[in-house]
Amino acid sequence: MENLKENSILCKKCNKPKNVDGLSNPRKICKCGRPSIYNKKLLKSAYKYLNLEMPHKGKDKILEVFHSIEGLASWLDIDRSTIYAWTKDKNKEEFSDIVGRILTKQALFLLNNGLIGNLNTSITILMLGKHGYSNKTDNYIHEEVHVDPEDRELARKAIDEFLKSKNNRI
Repeated sequence: MENLKENSILCKKCNKPKNVDGLSNPRKICKCGRPSIYNKKLLKSAYKYLNLEMPHKGKDKILEVFHSIEGLASWLDIDRSTIYAWTKDKNKEEFSDIVGRILTKQALFLLNNGLIGNLNTSITILMLGKHGYSNKTDNYIHEEVHVDPEDRELARKAIDEFLKSKNNRI
């Protein structure tokens, strides 16, 4: 064990070995991970993105028509998966609120511009699906239908005759 600890890099925070293969006790391995870049400066930058007038050219010179998770990721120079992870983190509620507001702005843009015909209908429908909207129709009949017993018997006989005639043809 000591030999493994001597040959590995030690964490500066907890003084445990980092990334050691073959160590049987997981409590003796560093779990600190890479330091997060999440801080007040990043949060302030996220607010700045939220309040940008659209359309605008992003940091990578790509025209952004509306706010998006991808736009925020590009603006902050982080991966989209990091944004989703931070959104779920209970210690980053303020960031989660910013993301929620970005999604609300996006949905409003899609709804309003889709309704007045400024956007491609198919793309609008596809993107609004990510916000919980759909263009499905409900085909379920909610009423019970009562059939007279005589009519039910006539229908059963007609179905039987039809099936017998089908079987004779095969």
